[in-house]
Amino acid sequence: MDCPLCREEFVIPKGGVVKLPNNFFIQTLIDRSITETGSSSQQLRCDMCTDQSDGMKYVKHCVDCDQNMCDKCATIHANIRATTFHNVVSADDMEQITVLLRSKPAYCDKHKNKPIEVYCCDCKQPICLLCKALHHEGHPCTDLKDSAKKLGEEIKQFSPNIDQCAKSVKEELLQITDMKKEFMRQISKTEEDIVNTYDKIMNVIKNQRDQLLENLEIIKAKRLKEIQTRTDEVELQFVTIQSFKQYSDELIQKGSDYIISQSANDLLSRAKTLVQLSKQHEAGQLRRYHVTFLRTNIPDIISGRTQLIGQLMSKESALSSLMRLMSSASYADVVHVMPREKKINTMNGHS
Repeated sequence: MDCPLCREEFVIPKGGVVKLPNNFFIQTLIDRSITETGSSSQQLRCDMCTDQSDGMKYVKHCVDCDQNMCDKCATIHANIRATTFHNVVSADDMEQITVLLRSKPAYCDKHKNKPIEVYCCDCKQPICLLCKALHHEGHPCTDLKDSAKKLGEEIKQFSPNIDQCAKSVKEELLQITDMKKEFMRQISKTEEDIVNTYDKIMNVIKNQRDQLLENLEIIKAKRLKEIQTRTDEVELQFVTIQSFKQYSDELIQKGSDYIISQSANDLLSRAKTLVQLSKQHEAGQLRRYHVTFLRTNIPDIISGRTQLIGQLMSKESALSSLMRLMSSASYADVVHVMPREKKINTMNGHS
């Protein structure tokens, strides 16, 4: 299935989605939201009271224990030697809770009670000291704060490129919108020319008029389908880039050192991929398309040298064609290439 964030396909592991790795950054944001809002009855109760049904309303929160406490339990908690120096804040002090949640220690998945303190440069992952001794012996490691700062800066370096990609895609969306309006104006004008010319000629040419309009509708439908397809592709590219940028910005602003260190390599890899895909995506930009109508010369109609109503002409602009060709070939290859007009015969319907 596709990742909802980066649109990249991934395989669900054996055991289902519960076996997917935890996103600690998202979990921290959830914890923060629950702590700030206190919307559920469970969150409004003390976590340490023995009888939860009669539990007191919590007034304090221990960041280290991740528990809500009433005044009585908070006093007991403060008198326990092991928890004396824990970070305990008032439940009403939302700003302080937010700050403390950012610095909340992360614990090792393999060794539940061991905080993660270092970053393995070889394995590119944050680990606890016991993991370093048992599984990463001889690997160069750095302090978690230092690695988070360094990796965060690397992520920030891609921000201008991502911004430029987003700007380029947005500009193309605007160009497509203008292109569609101009194309529809030309379609409308061409249809008007066809109908007006038809009205000046005898009813015997009705079948030819209908054939011209049918051919025009074919061109219109084909071109609008191309425009809609490209619009969908560009919008998807824009949403993907914006989603990635929003996520990476949130990570840098609100993620802990551990979370930044854990996510950095995946984000850097995805950022490089997005930049590369954006360059490839630019090669598929739509070319401008022109539709005109050539009126029939009446004397030539009488003499039989031309069709009764006229011929439908459709072509791409020379500039758009050259730009398209130059994106996939050298200038020397395309300097003498010019677009050819496409004529649609109104008598037999062949192009």
